[in-house]
Amino acid sequence: ATAKTAAVLASALALQTATPLVATGETLKITTSDTSSVSSFVTWNAAGGGTSEPSSENDYVVDNGKYIRIRADLTFAGNSITFGSASTAGGLVVQNTSSTAHSFGFCNEGAILRNGYFTPWENNKAPTISAVGPLTVTAPESNPFRIAAAEVTSSSLNVSNTWTIAAPIKGAEGTALMLSAGGKRNGVVVAPAKNETFTVSGSMADFYGKLIVSGGLAGNAREAVPVSAKFNKSNGVIGGSVEVQKQASAYFYTGNGSVKGSVDVGQDAYSEFETMSVEGTLAVQSGATVKIRYTDRTLTTAGLELKAGSILLVNNKFAESKCGKIAVTESLTVEKGAIVKLANHPNQGSGFDAYDWVALTLPADKGTIPLKNFECPDVDGMPPCTLSTNLVDGVWQLVIHKDAHDVLMANDGTSTTISQALPSACTNAASWKSGNAPEPGKMYVAANGVGGLSSSTYPVIRTPYYSNTSTPFVFAGDTLALGAGSQVLPCSKDVTFRRLVLSQNSTYVLSLASVPSYLRGSLYLRSSSDSYPQKIQAYMRGHNTVAAEVSGPGTLFVMGRSGSGNPYGDIEFTALNTNFTGRIKVLANVNNVTAGTDDYKHERIFVTDARNLGGALDEFRADALELADYSVLEARNDVDLNVANRGVKVTGNAGFAAPEDVTLAISNDITWNGTARKTGAGTLALGGAPLIASGANAALAVEEGFLSVCSTGAVDGVSVTFDDDAYLLVDPAAADADLASFGAVDLVADPFGGKLPVAFDLPEGAGSDYAASNIAVCTVANDATAGALAVSAAANTRKMHGLGATYSKRANDDGTVTVLASIAPQAFVLVLR
Repeated sequence: ATAKTAAVLASALALQTATPLVATGETLKITTSDTSSVSSFVTWNAAGGGTSEPSSENDYVVDNGKYIRIRADLTFAGNSITFGSASTAGGLVVQNTSSTAHSFGFCNEGAILRNGYFTPWENNKAPTISAVGPLTVTAPESNPFRIAAAEVTSSSLNVSNTWTIAAPIKGAEGTALMLSAGGKRNGVVVAPAKNETFTVSGSMADFYGKLIVSGGLAGNAREAVPVSAKFNKSNGVIGGSVEVQKQASAYFYTGNGSVKGSVDVGQDAYSEFETMSVEGTLAVQSGATVKIRYTDRTLTTAGLELKAGSILLVNNKFAESKCGKIAVTESLTVEKGAIVKLANHPNQGSGFDAYDWVALTLPADKGTIPLKNFECPDVDGMPPCTLSTNLVDGVWQLVIHKDAHDVLMANDGTSTTISQALPSACTNAASWKSGNAPEPGKMYVAANGVGGLSSSTYPVIRTPYYSNTSTPFVFAGDTLALGAGSQVLPCSKDVTFRRLVLSQNSTYVLSLASVPSYLRGSLYLRSSSDSYPQKIQAYMRGHNTVAAEVSGPGTLFVMGRSGSGNPYGDIEFTALNTNFTGRIKVLANVNNVTAGTDDYKHERIFVTDARNLGGALDEFRADALELADYSVLEARNDVDLNVANRGVKVTGNAGFAAPEDVTLAISNDITWNGTARKTGAGTLALGGAPLIASGANAALAVEEGFLSVCSTGAVDGVSVTFDDDAYLLVDPAAADADLASFGAVDLVADPFGGKLPVAFDLPEGAGSDYAASNIAVCTVANDATAGALAVSAAANTRKMHGLGATYSKRANDDGTVTVLASIAPQAFVLVLR
C-alpha cells in the first residue's frame, strides 16, 4: 500500500512539473534532434556537441519539438528521461537498419511521457519496449501522449506494424496515453498505417488515467486508419479507464482481470472480452460491437449502456449449449434498436433440438431488461433468432432462442439436366443429418463446411422434377436457410418455400423448367454486400413471378443467365415488400455481357406498386433501385416510385417502359451514370432531382410516347432527345397555376437536341372551343438557346383535334428564357359552291 501511494503521488507531481521525478544530478536537455547515424541512447546529445553516454546520475529531457533515435537493442541508462514539457513536445523515433525488430527500454525511473510521441521509422517492424523501467504518463487528457505507427513523409501507407509494450505503465488520474495510427510529427503531415497492432503486456495496475485506442492523430490531412490494441493476461488490471475510438479495436485477453474505470467503445469500434470485470460503465456506441470471446465466459460490469445500433455479440458453443454473457450488477440502459446476436449459428449437432442462450443478466432489484428495445438479426445466413426474458432466482435473463433445425449432408446432383434432378434434398431423407426427409415445423440449413459438406463445396438444392402441368411443389419444412455460394435450382414451374433465406452470393434460378415460373412464400435476403449479393436469375424469355414476400437488408441482383437461346427473362415482384430494407440491381445477365439492343436482349422487371421494390428507408439511398446495362423497368399500370428514401440509379444503357395509357412516375431522385431509353406509348413522369456525378454521362432518349416533367429541374443537366412519335407532355392546368414552377429546366449546350415536339394533356371534357395561354413549356439557358430550339405542336395527339398551338418567349430575372405556349381553336373557312 505504501509503495502504491508513493507511485500515485510521484505521478501526480510529474503532471504538475517539467522536471524529472528524481533529480540526483544534472538535468540535461537535448539541443538538436538526432540524425539517422546517431542515437542519444548511446551518446547523449551527440549532434549538439554535448556530453558522453547517459548516466544514472543524471535526468534527461527531450522537448522543444526535438526527437532522439533508437537504432538497436539498447536500454537508456539515465536515471530518467522526460519527453516533452508543458508547452512543447518531444519524441522518440525507433529506427532499425536490420531485417528484424529490436527491443529497447529505460532503466531506473524509466521514461516520463509528458508531451509528444513514440513512433517507428520503417514499415513492418515490431519494436518492443522492454520491462526494464516503467513508462510514467503525465500528459493530460486534453493532449495525450501518443505511441504511434510508422510515420513517413511519402503518401504510401505503412502496413502491419506491431508494437509490444512490456514496460509497466503508470499514471495519475487525469492523464492520458493514446495508441495511434499516424499523424503529424514536427508539423509535417505523414501517412497513417494499416493494420497497426499494439500488444500491452506490462502491468497497468498503477495507471489511473485514460488509455485511448485511436485511428490517428488530430489534424492529419489523410484519412486515419484504425488500430488494434491487445491487453494480455499478464496485464490483468487496468487502474483507469479505456476509450476505444471510432473504428478502432481493443481485445481484453486478461482472464479474470479488471478495468477499474469505465470502457467506452466508440462508433463502429470493436471490443472483445474474456472473463473479467469493468468496475465502471461499459458504454457501447452506435455501430460498435462488444463480443464475449469464448463460450462459458462472463464479462461483469457495474453499468451497461447500449446505444441504438450497438451490437452485443455472444459467442456460443452448440454441443454443450454454452455461451458467453454480460452480467450487469448495477444499472442497464438500452436504447431502442440495440442488437444482440450469436457469433456462430448452431450448425452442428444431431438433429432437431432447439437451443437457448443467456446473453445478459441483471439483478431484479436493479430494474428490468427492456426486451422491446432489442433486435436479434440472423447469423451467417440463418433466420433471425427470437428473444425472451426469464426471471431466475431474482435475476433477469435475456435469452436468445434458436429453433430446431437439420443440416444438409450431401449436395444434389450437379447436372443441369432437368431429368437428372432426382433425388432431391427437398424430399430425400438421406440428404439430411437426421436421416429424415424435410417435415413441417423444422428448419433446414445448407452451407459449405456444415454437415457433410466440405468448406469448398457450395450447396446445390433442386426441387423434384414436375411436369409443367402437375401440382406445384411446396417445401415441407418451415425454413430453408442457405449459406454463401449456394443455389436453389427449381425443376418445377411453381415452387413455394414458407421461408427461404439466401446469404451472400447465393442464387435462386427461375424458369429452369423451361417455362415461366413462380416463387411463392417468403424470401429473406441477408447480405448487403454488392460484392457478394443474393441473385435471382431468369433463364428464358417469359413472365416469371416472385410472389414471395421479400424482407431483410440484402442486396438483390436480378438478372438473366449467360448462354445461347433466350437467357433473358422477365421478372415481376407482386408482394408488398414493405419489410425489405435492401436494394435491387437489375442487369442483363450473370456476367453482365453486352446483350444487344432489341427488347429480347434486355432483362425486364415489372412493377405494379412501388412497394413491390421495397419499403421505406431511414436514410436516402441513391441506388435503392439500380437499372444497369441492358435492363428495363416497365410499369403494368399507373405507378409512382415514391417510397421514402428509395432513389433510382441509371447505369450504362438502361430503360423505362410504359404501355399506352399508363404512367410510370418517379417522384424520388434519379442518379445518372449512363443513358436511359424510354419506350412504350405511355408516359414517363419525372418529379425528383437529377443527381449527376462529375464526369458522368446523363442522357435520356425518349423513343416512344411521352415525357412529363413534374418539377423544376427534373432533367436539369440531362441530355434529353425525342424520336419521331415521342413528345414532351405539358399539363396546361398545372402550368397556369404557377408559371415559374413548371417546365423542364435544361441547361445542356443543345437542349433536346434542338428539337422539341410538344403534346398537351388537356383536361377531361376539353373540346374544339378550348383555349389557354402562357403555358410554360420549358426553360432554357438564354435567348439564343431558345431561339435555336425547334418547337413543334403535336396536332393530333392528346386531344388536340381542332386546336392549335403558338409559341412565344419570356425572359426571366436569372437570365434564363421560358418558352410559352398558347392553345386556341383553329380558324377555318367554309366555301359554298
